[in-house]
Amino acid sequence: MRALAVCCVRAFLQTSSPVSEQESSRQADIPSFEGKVRPVLVAHCYGCHSHEVKKPKGTFRLDRLSVDLAEEASRERWREVLEPVKVGEMPPKSKPRRTEQEIRLLSDWISGRAEAAEASRRGHGRVVLRRLNCFEYENTMRDLLGWRSI
Repeated sequence: MRALAVCCVRAFLQTSSPVSEQESSRQADIPSFEGKVRPVLVAHCYGCHSHEVKKPKGTFRLDRLSVDLAEEASRERWREVLEPVKVGEMPPKSKPRRTEQEIRLLSDWISGRAEAAEASRRGHGRVVLRRLNCFEYENTMRDLLGWRSI
């Protein structure tokens, strides 16, 4: 009985680990970024904001920006990218403009990843710990350790 209870607790802790869920969502972000978002950035942004230029405009380097939006600083930098794109400030008028589809793609990718990172940061879906009452505690100890109450 005791071994069964210990195995159940271990299985629960392994399957409900928030770290493994976050890691899998981060790994899922990389192919969508590389396949859809990076080509748009390369076509319209990397000419001024990457290692390709000796002096990047505004010291803003998109090629160094982390794809992991779970980090607060990275999430804020991506939001800084999104704002001038939505308003139409970037790219400059002398450069080729993005299509509405490309703007929507960037906006959806950044907004979606930022919202998902915020939700996981808030602990969305976590199990709330609570105290056991006397009867629950006694039953748990009896089941786990084989104790009998007097």
